[in-house]
Amino acid sequence: MQRLLFQQKMATHKHWPQPKYSIALLLTLLLMLLSGIAFTQTSKISGRIINESGDPIPRASVILKGTTNGTTADENGAFEINASANGVLLISSIGYLPYQKPV
Repeated sequence: MQRLLFQQKMATHKHWPQPKYSIALLLTLLLMLLSGIAFTQTSKISGRIINESGDPIPRASVILKGTTNGTTADENGAFEINASANGVLLISSIGYLPYQKPV
């Protein structure tokens, strides 16, 4: 008489990648995340907002276009803001036309 043997198979879900593919998928996602962070690096931009005669414009608004990131100039028209290299600053103040300045 022959012996009965029980062999257990690991159940794999059809929709999940096999382990050898999941490591490659994880590494790919990690690489994409890191490259996205590298492209979105920002630097501190500082400047001074003045009118045509060179007088400072106090309390002017400076906003990074397409974001909610913004600041207000001080009494001397000076400001600092974190912006990416390809950003555009939107500068506005009461009594003046809005101005767009590429970073």
